Amino acid sequence: MIPVFVQDVQGYTATRAGMLLMPAGLLLVAVLPITGRLSDKAPGHIMVAIGLAFFAAGVAAMSTGDAHVSFWTFAGFAALSRFGLAFILPSLSAAAFKALKPDELARGSGNMNFIRQLGGASGTNLIVVLLQMRHSSHSEEMMRSQTPSNGATRELMLQLDERLSSAGLGEEGTTAIANNYVMQMIDAQALAFAFQDCFLALAVVFTIAIVPAFVLGKFGDK
Repeated sequence: MIPVFVQDVQGYTATRAGMLLMPAGLLLVAVLPITGRLSDKAPGHIMVAIGLAFFAAGVAAMSTGDAHVSFWTFAGFAALSRFGLAFILPSLSAAAFKALKPDELARGSGNMNFIRQLGGASGTNLIVVLLQMRHSSHSEEMMRSQTPSNGATRELMLQLDERLSSAGLGEEGTTAIANNYVMQMIDAQALAFAFQDCFLALAVVFTIAIVPAFVLGKFGDK
């Protein structure tokens, strides 16, 4: 979601999008040894719940992003979510495997990897569908507001017509270009709103996931 957002909404190149994620990756590498040691001492479900809370907070902050959010602000949001991931990764496996007998570890590991891959693939597909649905919904809603009584749009169209006319374009040409420009603005804004909805939905999902994290504690921390 993050690299797609900054490329489609903010116009970043693929390289700049990757650079935005670099601080988050470095933070994850730095914190993992610490949280790994903590996972040997602290209850696993507490560590997972803390990680989910940080991850949800980071993604919730991303839901406020738009085309004008700065590079370092969004990099900070990404780093906050990765900080939470550092609590989740070592503790989740440890807490899950504590509930298994030694002869069940092989099957448990296989099942856990399968569920993890299935969840990742399903989550990606669902969020893409949600993004497309919210993009279409926002586009339609914003298009319905483009009426002669919409003062902001009318003023924008007049300014565009004046500038294009001063450049020597005819009336038909200026109208067509102005209409196309407004349509592009609407589509870009609708896409930004759709990403905000998806980030917020992810924050809700990660918050809800704190509940099964505590259920895990009933089995893994015995």
